[in-house]
Amino acid sequence: MTFFKRGPLSLAAILLCSTAAPIAAEEGFYQYPSARGETLVFASEGDLWRTGRTGGTAIRLTNHEEEERHAKVSPDGTMVAFNASYDSGDDIYVMPTAGGAPTRLTYEGGGVTTVGWTPDGRVIFASALTGNRQGEVLHTIAPTGGEATPIPLWRANSATYSQDGSTLFFSRRGLFARARDNAVLYRGGGMAQLWSWTNGSTKEATQLLADFGAPIRNPMAHAGRIYFISDKSGADAIWSVAQGGGSATRDSDEFAFPVLQASLDNGEIFLQNGADLHRFTIASGELTTLAIDLVTDREQTRLRTLEKPLENISAARMTPSGKSVAVTARGEVALAAPLARRR
Repeated sequence: MTFFKRGPLSLAAILLCSTAAPIAAEEGFYQYPSARGETLVFASEGDLWRTGRTGGTAIRLTNHEEEERHAKVSPDGTMVAFNASYDSGDDIYVMPTAGGAPTRLTYEGGGVTTVGWTPDGRVIFASALTGNRQGEVLHTIAPTGGEATPIPLWRANSATYSQDGSTLFFSRRGLFARARDNAVLYRGGGMAQLWSWTNGSTKEATQLLADFGAPIRNPMAHAGRIYFISDKSGADAIWSVAQGGGSATRDSDEFAFPVLQASLDNGEIFLQNGADLHRFTIASGELTTLAIDLVTDREQTRLRTLEKPLENISAARMTPSGKSVAVTARGEVALAAPLARRR
């Protein structure tokens, strides 16, 4: 069968990947920022990368074909914990921020999410399996592996410790935790809520901002306050409240896009918005877009043959003459004929 062009791409080109870009430093799409000291780890192209906290040229840390997500750098900046599907459907791994082989920490095969680290260097993760997929339970585990220790809090899915480690501030519920839904301006009963719990206590946690009236996501502790993301004012912005409760204040302008990931280090909040990473300085209220370059071969964009190209065809219609067929594949349209078609 002969394929020929109709529009900018032939069907042969559609069923292959796009032409490879040259090896060079270029911009990418950045996710999951986490900083400690002078090190910033983030995800792009499905891999983890390391750069300085102010940006610059990044170094690739992983190159596995599976995607790495939810990167969280340890308090001393030497390790990063993350989710990956190396050996199972989805589990938690840890590796040095300087580079090296990842170590598997969990063996649940899915339903786990990397949340962060305890002040004394244990990895925090949320498991939906422990809660029979009806809610999440937080656990801590040593970065060397071993048995995980549950934190006795029901439906807790993200968390941050106070600086002295005595109090855990965490969120409960939330549409994303329940259904992986990033809906905006949701005001129903499943809104993410902010709670505080005395570490090691047998008492129930205390809800903060019970009358806030909007979702409270990504709690981050700093200097006696809890910073978080909320769309209370109409779009996502950074808000904060005193650790003991009280009235919340909005600390940043509204962002152009939903803030899906955020982390805090040394008075600065690193967050994703759109395709970029930004640094928000709490003391000054200044927001800086990080200039990050990737030195990459864009391997996933290389021209390659698909083993079963017909599986990429989503629609086909024969012409009235029966001499050719219009085919839709990979979002493009092309004409195909059994023999060479004369124009």
